[in-house]
Amino acid sequence: MSQSTFATHERQLFSFPFHVMNHIYANATSNLWKKLNQTCKYFFARFKNLIIDDLKISYAPISAHGYSIVIPPEHKFFEKMENIWLTKSLSLQNYSTPEYYDVLMKKLQKWDIEKLEVGGDLKVEIFNKLTKYGNIQHLTISSVGEVEGNIMAVEEILLKVPYANRIT
Repeated sequence: MSQSTFATHERQLFSFPFHVMNHIYANATSNLWKKLNQTCKYFFARFKNLIIDDLKISYAPISAHGYSIVIPPEHKFFEKMENIWLTKSLSLQNYSTPEYYDVLMKKLQKWDIEKLEVGGDLKVEIFNKLTKYGNIQHLTISSVGEVEGNIMAVEEILLKVPYANRIT
């Protein structure tokens, strides 16, 4: 029997080139991406996306079920999270500093959410980013404005969420 070492191993040849993988990644839906990650380790190894359906940031105890997670804002796991693909909802409760939203937006790589719940004020820039796809159906928010006190008008908020059927 021959001895195997890392020096004798060769890189495994993948069945299709990386530019095809890049094309699949650029055009994949979140459900397709979940299936690709479940069936082929190369997609996760290449792109390292963390797919989360429902992300709730709250002072509740950390918990996870399927593709949903509840996590406290200062938890060490949240600090290490990167390349998040958020697919259904984002809930930010009891934690509403503008600096925190900036940190969160840097962690999100893709998002197309249907539900947005914010327990405090939200900067216009962050609100525009979170609503850019226009698919939000449930919106819970205090206000959208700038630090200087300029608050976004209700009409402008409604234009950003044309499919919203529940706004509080």
